[in-house]
Amino acid sequence: MRKLLITLTVVIALCLTTNSVWASPVGGDKDTATCAISVTVDSIAEWAENFAALEPNNITSQSDTQEAYCAATLYTNGNLEIGADTSATAQLSDGNDVLVTKYKIAFDYDGAGSNTYGTAGAQGATYQAHSSFLNTTKATVTHYTNDGNIEVTLWVEASNDAGDLADASAYYSATQTLTITWP
Repeated sequence: MRKLLITLTVVIALCLTTNSVWASPVGGDKDTATCAISVTVDSIAEWAENFAALEPNNITSQSDTQEAYCAATLYTNGNLEIGADTSATAQLSDGNDVLVTKYKIAFDYDGAGSNTYGTAGAQGATYQAHSSFLNTTKATVTHYTNDGNIEVTLWVEASNDAGDLADASAYYSATQTLTITWP
């Protein structure tokens, strides 16, 4: 019992002397601790959405050419390149017949409105056949600080082949896939 009493007395004495350590500093000053924080942002390039479906007007004569376009937002924090699908999937077809299918691409301007974001290159700034569109020369996109999104406009042009006429009342469809890569 005596050991228990001595132990309790020592514990109580320690508790009373340690209270001063937990008390606020003199004069109400606060004691602070800091923590340095850093993070690395990876290279990011992602589409905000898919392009809307393009539906050029009906082709009404052998020499008629129709076009349509739409834009999609591309988020990026670095320079990149855009390539395109050049397979038969990107050519307008009804399953039996095909139309001459051409594409081109354009970009919006930087935050200052003076420099274009990218260069479509020889195979993107003007209409190119689906089989050569952005095939060997990709479109280059330049990132501008504090402006991390780019409006990319895809254009399609549809027409009959010279000396040929497409199937009447046929529904022609294609899918163009744009792929972003780091240079």
